[in-house]
Amino acid sequence: MLIETAGAHDEVVKLLPPLILDAEGLDKGMSILRESFAEVAARHGLEVEHLVGRISLRVPEVARTLGVSTRKVEQWVASGELAAWRRGRVVGVALVDLLRFLEESRIQPRGRSVAERAAALLER
Repeated sequence: MLIETAGAHDEVVKLLPPLILDAEGLDKGMSILRESFAEVAARHGLEVEHLVGRISLRVPEVARTLGVSTRKVEQWVASGELAAWRRGRVVGVALVDLLRFLEESRIQPRGRSVAERAAALLER
């Protein structure tokens, strides 16, 4: 898994998983992220949850995570079922809003759930 920063002030973290990612690789990557979040939070006197609240996914990432089409995610956003933000042409969904949407809907993500992935960030 590759992790890089982007943006004028390195405020964006890009996660670039390999085409094939097994459970062990995912767990190792999430462990690295968890440690990184904890380190950054401690450096700034923040709780890890403060940083996690700022994590967003773009529409294609939400679609891949849930195993649905990007069109379906766009429909949820347009109807207001799924809260989203927009910057120019880019539409994103905050992780906390995606988790709330999953709790309120009957959508079951394929594979390891978004909630399980988010919980792994906050463990320990």
